[in-house]
Amino acid sequence: MAFPREFTKYSLPVLGLARQAVHRPLSAPQDEGPRVEAELATLAYQTADAEEELAAFLEKRPPNFHDR
Repeated sequence: MAFPREFTKYSLPVLGLARQAVHRPLSAPQDEGPRVEAELATLAYQTADAEEELAAFLEKRPPNFHDR
């Protein structure tokens, strides 16, 4: 239970994108994997939670994610 509980500290939309980054390339040609990962990383960095993560890092505090 400790392992899955660790993930509840993170942004749910970004975790969903990470899951897609693992699963989508499994059904695509091998050379498409890096493109899919880059596409999903770009989406992850455009979330409000990504801005919160950066702000929290710069302010040396834990992030307060709002799952958006």
